[in-house]
Amino acid sequence: MYVVPLLADGRIGAGKWQISSSPGWEPVWAKGGREIFYRRMGGGFMVVSYSVRGDVFIPEKPRVWSEQRTSFGNTHVIYDLAPGSRMAVLLDVEPETPKPETHLRVVTNILTGLKVKE
Repeated sequence: MYVVPLLADGRIGAGKWQISSSPGWEPVWAKGGREIFYRRMGGGFMVVSYSVRGDVFIPEKPRVWSEQRTSFGNTHVIYDLAPGSRMAVLLDVEPETPKPETHLRVVTNILTGLKVKE
């Protein structure tokens, strides 16, 4: 993903800065902060801190913010940021793990209860 400047008339200005080191989507600018969050390929979230000097955007190396898998929102953004470090997000429902058997079941004399039909 890249950050590009927009001019007052909506055209793209000079400069293009890569903020992701692997595929990602749904970038969201942190409210009141100097960070950009995005969903990463394979699940979870990345965050990129940045600074600005004049007309130059200076991104830091992206880092993992959360490993939590999220629901697939198709074309809808499935998360939003609150000021600070809170996020509202739709998460996948994790399947319930089966409980291990704790008892051994032994059936005896099973043939005595069976009758052969002719």
